Amino acid sequence: MTRGRIRVGAVAAGAIVVALALWLVMSARNHQSQLKGPAASSASPAEHAPLSEPGLIADVHRLHTPVYWVGPRANVGYEFDLTRDGRTYVRYLPRGVQAGDPRPDFLTVGTYNLVHPMADLRTAGHELGGETVHLPGGAVAFMDRSRPTSAFIVGRNWKAQVEVYDPTPGKAMELVLMGDVRAIR
Repeated sequence: MTRGRIRVGAVAAGAIVVALALWLVMSARNHQSQLKGPAASSASPAEHAPLSEPGLIADVHRLHTPVYWVGPRANVGYEFDLTRDGRTYVRYLPRGVQAGDPRPDFLTVGTYNLVHPMADLRTAGHELGGETVHLPGGAVAFMDRSRPTSAFIVGRNWKAQVEVYDPTPGKAMELVLMGDVRAIR
C-alpha cells in the first residue's frame, strides 16, 4: 500500500469519526430537549421560538424552586432549560435568534441547587485564587480570573449557587456586582 492510500484512508476514517461524534451530540441534544418536562418552554420543539417574559415566568413557577436571572432585558426572548440533575439555565436571546442555538454567544444565568452553596463558593475562591467579593446583605461573588466570562454568586440563605455567563470578559462579574442577580418571581 502506498503512502498516498494510507493518508486517504486515515482522512476518511477521521471524517467518519467526526461525523459520528456530531451525530451523537445532535441526538443527545434532541433527546435532552424532549426530557425537559413541565418546566420546559411552552413552545413546541418544532417552533424553537424564544419565550416572552411572561412565558418564562410561567414556566419557572411550575418548578416551585428558585430560579435566578439578571432581570428582564429589552429586545430579547428567553430560553429556559431544566437538566436531569435539577440545574436550570435562562438564556437571553436577541431578536432573530432561535431557542436551541448552539452558539455560546448569549448572556446565560445558571442556577445550581447545592447542599452548601456558600461553603462551596468560598472553597472554590480559595482553591482557584480568583477574585472573591463580599456584597451587601451577606452575599459572596467569585470570578476565576482565567475564566472572566463567568461569575458566581451565593446570597445569604440561598440554597443554590448562581453562575452568570456573558461572552464579553468581565461583563458577568459586572452584572453580579450591580446587584442584578435575583430570583424570578
